Amino acid sequence: MDLSARRIAWSLATVVLVYAVAMSPFPGAGRLYAPWFRAICSTFDGPVGANALVQLLPPGEDSLRDVEFVLRKRDSLSGAKKSISSRYSGYVPTVIVIALVLATPVTWKRRRRALLWGLLLSQMFVWFRVGLSIYGLFVTRDAIRLVSPGPLLTETVLFITRLVASSSVFSIVAALLIWILVTFRREDLGVW
Repeated sequence: MDLSARRIAWSLATVVLVYAVAMSPFPGAGRLYAPWFRAICSTFDGPVGANALVQLLPPGEDSLRDVEFVLRKRDSLSGAKKSISSRYSGYVPTVIVIALVLATPVTWKRRRRALLWGLLLSQMFVWFRVGLSIYGLFVTRDAIRLVSPGPLLTETVLFITRLVASSSVFSIVAALLIWILVTFRREDLGVW
């Protein structure tokens, strides 16, 4: 792999350009990605175990938090709402993976393969992130608490939920890890 200063600068410029192009018209791209994100979220719509229900609400007027859930116990009318932004929870990490893969100085055949695997893994990450967020609410909110794991485990779940499901920084870290995983081979890194 060519790691000259010129090639590195070109790759960085490509990342910035792809990211800027993909992010600048988000209202237009959001109309394309938001339904996909809602489809991912819809896998959580319905019964969760024997005692819980997750309901995916129709899109509202809020363009930033465009996906909303209602979580409740089956025997209760009260519940909790969870709003999620398809842009920050799904679109941004996906675009970062795409930009990094397209900018990596490998053959186009490897880029195509890395792009396919990267898209698959980034959407799996999005699914995991949404599921973890929902689970965190069922463990930490009193009104809909399904299990009482104790204060230490509850705080641990809350910390992990905040780290993974709510952190924009973790989205970027996850995108970088996915890019490394799907793009590079051992011989590229020259470490092993």
